[in-house]
Amino acid sequence: EIYTLSLHDALPISTSALGLALLVLSPSVILSIRDIVASGGIGTDQLTTGAALLPLILIVVPTQAAAEEYVFRGFALRALMGWGLAPLVAMIVAVVPFTLGHVYGWKGMLDVTVFGLCMAWLVVRTGGLEAAIGLHVVNNLIGAVFSAFGQGNLLDDNIPVWTLILSLVQTLVYTAIADRLWAAKKSRSKRLRSEERRVGKECRS
Repeated sequence: EIYTLSLHDALPISTSALGLALLVLSPSVILSIRDIVASGGIGTDQLTTGAALLPLILIVVPTQAAAEEYVFRGFALRALMGWGLAPLVAMIVAVVPFTLGHVYGWKGMLDVTVFGLCMAWLVVRTGGLEAAIGLHVVNNLIGAVFSAFGQGNLLDDNIPVWTLILSLVQTLVYTAIADRLWAAKKSRSKRLRSEERRVGKECRS
């Protein structure tokens, strides 16, 4: 069963997830800015359009990303596991509608599939949606902002292969770090509970 953390616990974890996502995805941002500079910058019309879309992007994209996590990981994945499917099988089944819900080129579809599997892994491992939502929100915001200014498009299969590879590596790195951070936090919590029980027994004796 997948549980959602309380608000008290979720806020610091969500903040950490957003910070980790920004750190892991920073190479993509830097390289995209480099490409913009190399191409001569952004045209006036595109700059105006992008600036006009920015407030809408900042409102809609995080909401959309979080909603996808609640639907595909918070609901669908939990339901599949509740029906008796093993976690790994449930992850694979749940990622199918998630992938099909994105009409990209084959590179984008591969990227989305790996992304969906990694986010499902984090949800099962951590028992909550915070880590998955953190990366999903930051990833989509970066993509939407650059797309609004005419830079990059997953619908286009002409994007370089190295762009796909970088995206896959960043997703895997984020997943590995978030998984290890959660494991370390869980280990510390177990030690603290054990110490509290020991102290409690000594006080009663």
